[in-house]
Amino acid sequence: MKNLVKMLVFFFIFLSTTTLQASTTYSLKVNNILYNLESPLIQKNDMLYITADELAEITFGTLTEHKGTYTLSVQGKDVLFAPNKLSFNLEGKSYTFSVSPFILDDKLYIPIELLSSLGYSLKTNSNTQEIFLNIPTPYSRNMDDPQEHRFIDSFYNLERLPAHLLNLSSEEVLQSAITSAVSSKQYISFLDNTNKAKLADFIRTRVTYSPYNNMKVSFRVINTHTYPNTFADTITLPLKVSFSGDNLILYIGDTRIDSPMYWATFYPSKTLTQMDLHKSFDATLMRALYEYYRNTYGLKDDKYFQPFTLISSDRTNEMVHDAYSLSFKSDDSLTEYESTYTVRVNRIHPSGSIHYIIDLLAE
Repeated sequence: MKNLVKMLVFFFIFLSTTTLQASTTYSLKVNNILYNLESPLIQKNDMLYITADELAEITFGTLTEHKGTYTLSVQGKDVLFAPNKLSFNLEGKSYTFSVSPFILDDKLYIPIELLSSLGYSLKTNSNTQEIFLNIPTPYSRNMDDPQEHRFIDSFYNLERLPAHLLNLSSEEVLQSAITSAVSSKQYISFLDNTNKAKLADFIRTRVTYSPYNNMKVSFRVINTHTYPNTFADTITLPLKVSFSGDNLILYIGDTRIDSPMYWATFYPSKTLTQMDLHKSFDATLMRALYEYYRNTYGLKDDKYFQPFTLISSDRTNEMVHDAYSLSFKSDDSLTEYESTYTVRVNRIHPSGSIHYIIDLLAE
């Protein structure tokens, strides 16, 4: 009789557990692009859960553990929490989950509602069973102050533009971009190697010291071969800079990229005639990273070509470029479908390091 009671109790617990911790058919769209989760979302007590590891990857954050307490660092904020505890700490203040995190199959699951507490735009459509997550511009703790940059006289500047710019774009468009850069305190960059030797010498003095001796780049893996395109993962790789003569060489993980062209960068709010060496280095890196991402995942940008680029200043620097992909449905109908994107390259400055983040936003 006792054995029967034990079996019934075990069976009841089993049924309760499987009911409360059931995988769902909810799909997650990040920046309006379907994200293929490694572990499906779980629904428990009317709350959707996601694994903490995957949430850290999706948000370009980090997850660490110390003596049973986990720290999720996202958007310049630290969240401390523990399995089976309702309370959590956000930036030194105590808050309460509506349901507690838990561990299942050696994976830590946290309520997806945490994203709202971190300031993310999170929407759930229960009818279509879709969750929409928009990733904001990454936050940088350290300010990028143009007053601390080094400027040099430049033969070509915003008052004397090189001929290739005027051949590829109208003077009206260029002057409008300069005016926009002044009003919004942005940098403006264009291809120009007239100061290549000086810029290369400056970069050589920078790459062996903090923070440029500790750089990394993060980006999303996207499948652009089938329609609709989907995200599959988030990758972070070390980023190093070397030289071949005065030509810049980037190492992204084990991939080598030769970058013989430099992007001369100006800060028109300060000067129209002097080139900013610090931001010329950053702009050259950001442009090379954009091209690496575009070429790696088969994106195209020929319809959106422009011979200059604007880069935001302040804490987080941002360069954006429109791109698109051409893909086919899995039914082999040979009908091309176009997906339009904005590629966003951000530069953030954590303590003692530089982190470049490449994100993709669908229209």
